[in-house]
Amino acid sequence: MKKYIILTLLIFGMHQAFGCKPKLVMSIKHTPCFGKCPDYELQIYSNGMVYYDGGRFSARLGKMHKKITKKEVKDLIAKFNNAKFFEFNDKYTAQVTDMPTTYISFYDHGKSKTITDYYDAPPALRHLEMLLNAYADNDEGWILEKDSAPKK
Repeated sequence: MKKYIILTLLIFGMHQAFGCKPKLVMSIKHTPCFGKCPDYELQIYSNGMVYYDGGRFSARLGKMHKKITKKEVKDLIAKFNNAKFFEFNDKYTAQVTDMPTTYISFYDHGKSKTITDYYDAPPALRHLEMLLNAYADNDEGWILEKDSAPKK
């Protein structure tokens, strides 16, 4: 048993020493509007950790985290790649006011892209946003971060 614990600690230490830290895979951020638009940010990491920071009119207030399976992360990555995320425009906007802005980002194999969606994004991009929003809206498994103050 001692050998197993020592081996586990050694492997964990090697992962830390060689920089095998979890990587940010995707994120979504919603900004406030002049109405009751939810204001929050959600980040999903390669190890399945999901971090949430909720502000006004969001499903929950404050900083929280939960864990999803690595299979869920892989499925999300596949959906982003199948939707050809890196081929979307960098910005979708129009001459309209009082709308919230959504920033959606994806990081895969050394490539990264953040898209600004203010208005009229294509349905395939809106679907990806909906997938990430579903994690934020789901009440299960959230753990409030210590000393978490709600986002202002």
